Amino acid sequence: MYLILAVLSFFAMQNRAMNYDITSALPKDVPSIEAMQILSDQMQVGESITIYWKDGTLKDVAAAVEKIKQIPKVVNVSWLGTVVDPATPEELYPEEASNWVKGNNFNVVIQTTATTGEVSQITNELKSFLPSNAHIISSDVQLEEVEEYFSGKPMLYFGLGLLFVFLFLLFYFDKPLTPILIVVSMAVGVLLNLGISGLLHQSTFYLVTIIVEVLQLAVSYDYALFLYHRYEEERKTRPDSESMEIALVATIKAISLSALTTVAGFFALTFATLTISQDIGWLLLRGVALSFLVSITLLPALLLTFEGKLTWKTLNLENIVANIAASVEKAVTPLFAVLLIVLILGFWGGSRTEITYANDVFIPSQLTSMKVQQEYQKEFQNYDTWMVLLDKNSNYTQALQAINKLSLVQNVLNPATMLDQAIPQEMLPSSVLSSFSNDQYVYAVVNTKVKPDTPEAEELRKEIENILASLPGKNYITGLSIAIDDIKRISMEDNTKTSWLTLLFIFVILLVGFRNVWLSLVLILVIEAAVQLNLWAAGWFQAVTFMVPITLSTVQLGSTIDYAVLSATRFEEAVRKGAENPLDVTIRGASPSIFVSAGTFFLMSLPSAILSDIPGLTQIMGGLARGALISGLIAVFLLPTVFKVFQHILFGRSVKA
Repeated sequence: MYLILAVLSFFAMQNRAMNYDITSALPKDVPSIEAMQILSDQMQVGESITIYWKDGTLKDVAAAVEKIKQIPKVVNVSWLGTVVDPATPEELYPEEASNWVKGNNFNVVIQTTATTGEVSQITNELKSFLPSNAHIISSDVQLEEVEEYFSGKPMLYFGLGLLFVFLFLLFYFDKPLTPILIVVSMAVGVLLNLGISGLLHQSTFYLVTIIVEVLQLAVSYDYALFLYHRYEEERKTRPDSESMEIALVATIKAISLSALTTVAGFFALTFATLTISQDIGWLLLRGVALSFLVSITLLPALLLTFEGKLTWKTLNLENIVANIAASVEKAVTPLFAVLLIVLILGFWGGSRTEITYANDVFIPSQLTSMKVQQEYQKEFQNYDTWMVLLDKNSNYTQALQAINKLSLVQNVLNPATMLDQAIPQEMLPSSVLSSFSNDQYVYAVVNTKVKPDTPEAEELRKEIENILASLPGKNYITGLSIAIDDIKRISMEDNTKTSWLTLLFIFVILLVGFRNVWLSLVLILVIEAAVQLNLWAAGWFQAVTFMVPITLSTVQLGSTIDYAVLSATRFEEAVRKGAENPLDVTIRGASPSIFVSAGTFFLMSLPSAILSDIPGLTQIMGGLARGALISGLIAVFLLPTVFKVFQHILFGRSVKA
């Protein structure tokens, strides 16, 4: 049955769709997105295209501008000839001419009515007659490069992760078929999830694809490992089939709690406002449920059918964990003190991590379009382009002129600011006026001197908003960095909301599972400290993208608290059975699963963390890889000391819910 479903899923997954626009993360009712919708739907304002013409001549540029004006859906072309007669001697150019020419470099801005899907037709036509030194800068060109760069990357990272994990497990398991069976069963769970996405024709932001594929596999290995290790313990004294039955019964609590705590983190993401977080949450929520089902149905069948008796010599982990147990036993007090330091440093450092909301962290730095754009911005000091959408019945001319005079504004493109103010606008050709207005609104393009996500950008936005506030009617300011600023505000709210919801959901699950308030609080406190310590480490050398704290506070907490749950379950079982040294039993019983689980999580995340040159993806996956190791080390070396020190409180009696 699983084989049939896997084959069907493979073909169905081809119907998945990806988008490459970060603004798609915002809900439709955000003002900046509302303005974009009005500009697109009501005013037919489409994509803006910039031509950065290096080492050109005025004659060539002027000839090209005339050709550009003939291209369908081009409504306005702004260039040097817009502000001065091209026949004017250069020494007589007005000051605003510097916005359009610097030496032999020219700036040409094309306004179109083309939608995102149509603008490629315009850029293709531009490429047909522009020389190689005339560079086209547009979101379409950039996204096209991103799509080309990204093609095949998800499968590459996923395949390398599987290979690394397989080699790691091969080194650990004494039966060569075991790692193959575990990897195959977990991969089937991922394939089923992707197949469902294809059947539903789901469209997601392109980085979500990598994150979901890698994380589903990484977090779901726990279920297979917990079951397998208990199965191996029972096989020493029982037949295989009976051992599997006992293993399923004995580990169902740990596996269920593990799955539920992981689900809790992903479920919390679905309450986010940003659609990127929602997509990650829903896709992984479904993926974990599928992986859980596969681990308790398909994996046992594969192990009992194919594992066989062939063995080889592997790493003797039993001796290693025995030595660890002995070392922890001898140093309970110092290690407990280390844990207290980790708690303090983690919560102190995590709150001081610098966050960035810049869009370029989601774009490969090596793209030609990125390099050209950076060079253009440096040449013309035009770092970001905004738009203002004003009520036509207001005194918008005065407002636009006021915006044009702001020190952080390069220029404002609108008849009210570009033409001689002695000429009444009523005397202008209707085609010129209609390209900037309709019956209700007037819009203008604001070329700024600020970079996105900077104090200067925030200052300029406030200045423009103050000017717009003096006008009657509903007025908007929009643009990519304005949308990014909205993402910043919403993501801060999302981070707080999803973090607290994750903590609440996990606490309730642990309380139901252990029926012990203090134990549940300790487990959450320790792993949350690991999350905060990881967040602090992520920001040691650079600001981290806004997706990092949201991902770590939900995914790392939800998935690596499994390690704490397994340790607590082992200690609780040892106390119940009257073991003389529950700490030794716990470390010996739980450490192998924790080490292997953390190792597989680390190795699955590693390829996308080190091979990608998309900074945002590197930070997210690198943070999760590092987080698995931090949580694993704390769960093995430090958490058991809490159980030992507070054994009477945590395990000697229960505080019932």
